[in-house]
Amino acid sequence: MKKPVNAVIVLLFICAATIVEAQPGRDGRDGEDGRDGRDGEDGVPGPAGQVGKDGKDGRDGRDGKDGEKGEKGEPGLLGPPGPPGPSSGGVVYTRWGRTTCPDTPGTELVYAGRAGGSYYNHKGGAANYLCLPESPDYLSSTPGHPIGSPVYGAEYESGWR
Repeated sequence: MKKPVNAVIVLLFICAATIVEAQPGRDGRDGEDGRDGRDGEDGVPGPAGQVGKDGKDGRDGRDGKDGEKGEKGEPGLLGPPGPPGPSSGGVVYTRWGRTTCPDTPGTELVYAGRAGGSYYNHKGGAANYLCLPESPDYLSSTPGHPIGSPVYGAEYESGWR
């Protein structure tokens, strides 16, 4: 008894398929674009164009290597004579703690000032004493923001034991 039922189902499927083919359907949506084709062969060159305007000059190139050293030149002209020096030569002696020169002939005061330098335990600064002027010209600075390195007055002591 099962055979007649199967035959009916087959007939319905064939009839349905026939009906669908007989009626025209709606148009489907457009598909995606295909891939680009390969490049074509080069064409024939065209005629030469008009001559263009001159372009701007390019940038300077890198500096070249130095050339070889030339020969020594002739000596220059002789300059004017300098002021006369001491009659017997001379040496500068520093007399720390004194304000005058000795009364010896040929001595003269070259400069005067106050001795100063860096603090004894500060790193850097002056290694030797400095001769500071009696009336210095100070640079302006903002309070709390000193410029340069501090300079302290020197202390002269004698009779250390």
